[in-house]
Amino acid sequence: MPYSTIRPAISPASLLAAAPEVRASRTWTGLAGSGLSGAGVPAGIAELLITREWAILVGEYDYTTGTFQQITGRPPRPVAEFLHEYRAEFA
Repeated sequence: MPYSTIRPAISPASLLAAAPEVRASRTWTGLAGSGLSGAGVPAGIAELLITREWAILVGEYDYTTGTFQQITGRPPRPVAEFLHEYRAEFA
């Protein structure tokens, strides 16, 4: 049975969790290496974010569909737009 995962909070949460590392070193080594729990991220959220990152690394999200737009009536928000809005977190 086909399905769609729409979790708008996961990608922004992952990006914002990376912000301190990006701000400090101008790089992002990934969530697993950033010590999320040590940064005050609750264990359950850290596990979810790291699991999603592993899924990305193995190609689970290497494709897109039109489902989001069909459900919401608008296109997905580009990552560049999100990063522009939250640029102060990364600079």
